[in-house]
This record gives sequence, C-alpha cells and structure tokens, in this order.
Amino acid sequence: ALGASRRRFSTASQPVVAVDVDSSGIAKLSLQQPPVNALTLQLMQAVTSAMRQLQRDGAKAVVLTSSFPNVFCAGIQINSLTDYSEDQFKEYFTAFEYLMHTVLMSPLPTVAAIHGAAPAGGTVLALTCDYRISSPSEKQTIGLKEAALNISPPHFVQALAAYTLGQRRADYDVMHAAMFTPAEALKFGYIDEIVPKDTLLSHATATAARMAAIPSEARTFIKHTLRENVSRVMGPRSVDALWNNTRSEAVQNSLKQYLAGLKKAK
Repeated sequence: ALGASRRRFSTASQPVVAVDVDSSGIAKLSLQQPPVNALTLQLMQAVTSAMRQLQRDGAKAVVLTSSFPNVFCAGIQINSLTDYSEDQFKEYFTAFEYLMHTVLMSPLPTVAAIHGAAPAGGTVLALTCDYRISSPSEKQTIGLKEAALNISPPHFVQALAAYTLGQRRADYDVMHAAMFTPAEALKFGYIDEIVPKDTLLSHATATAARMAAIPSEARTFIKHTLRENVSRVMGPRSVDALWNNTRSEAVQNSLKQYLAGLKKAK
C-alpha cells in the first residue's frame, strides 16, 4: 500500500504540482502554477509526470484540483500561438495533447474538483476526467471559448466535446464560444455535480473512492473502448493542423488584439 504521502512535482525550483495521497490510496493532485494555473510547459509536464508516477506507485484514484481559491485552470498560454517558433509551438502543444491523453486514458479513476475559473484549456482538462464536481458560482467559469479568439480548437478537443456533451451540443457550444455558470454547465453535461465549496474536496475524494471499487481491468478496458474516437485523433497530425490553422493573418491579428487588451486591463 502507498500509505499517506506528500510529493511535489516540478522541472524547476518551485513546485507547480502538489500530490497528497491518503492512507486509502486516493491521491489529491493540486495545480499550483502562479498566478492562475496557466498551462505552462512546466505545469503540463509536471502533471503528466505526477499522473504516471501515481499509477506506478499503486494509487487507487486521483482527485485533480487547484491550490488557488478562485481558479481551477486558466488554460493555455495565448502567446504560444503568436510568439513561438514552429519548433517551440509543436513542443508546447505536443505536451498539451500528451497531458490530456494521459488523464483521459488513465487506468486510475479521475475526478475533477473545480472551484473558480476553468475556461478553454481548463475546461478541456476537466473534460478529460472521468467525473467532474464544481462548487457553485454566479460567474461564467466553464466553456470552450477558443472560437471567440478566431481559433479552431484542436481536433481532439472537438472530439472530446462531442463525446462528453453530444454532437449537437458540442456543435453549438464550440462554434459559439459558449461560457457557462456551474449551474448551466451541469445542465449541459460539462460537470456532473455541484456541491458547496467547503465540502468539495471531501465529496470528490469519496466519489473517487467509490469509483475505485470497480475492478480496474474492466474499468480500464471500458474507458479505452469508449474513448477510442477521441484518443485516435490525438498526436502529431492534430498538432500540425493546429499550427497551420493559426498561421493566417486574421487569426494572428485576433490573438494579438486579445493580448493587447489583457495588457491594458492590468
């Protein structure tokens, strides 16, 4: 048995992921990349490493959450689409897809415990988990908003949305960059439950433990079979297509205008 343990994962001096495993083998994997858990290359590699290490160590399940009070995950770094060379771009988005594939196809049960903002890439990360629980909020915190920036999401994101939400819902939401409150997200299938913030982690941990009670061989086989259509469109062709789709002058102008607006807002 693992026993209770705590680890930090990072490729630099400051840990960007904290992992705490309780005595029953349920791991809490907390994102802690300041200030808003943007998906830096460092964070994506650290989460991927942590997930694979937990599998090797014999963890029973994983609760994916955030160490910050008002954000789950802010999504990708937008400047990766404007400032990176082709090699840097492909390294970054290969890591992005590898992370999402690792969580999506993990033999471990995965539960997302969401409190605060989870737009775009944050929503993608949540959707790769087997079950998603959110605390309540009046803000529109969840959704695939890439189209608002003139970006066509990676092929696997569109396939993941269709798998999770249904084709018609995914068509509308992805094309219209729809964002939702947790209550709306629950209605449309982005999340599975809403619970008070002070019980979010305990409820997610109990849910993960119940999921772990299903024999792992059957659960893993079913997961891989049902998610094959998402998994098979991940990889180099998806990354190449994203590179090509974001090179146009119109897309680059939209992205640069968005980044300029963020700078003015600071």
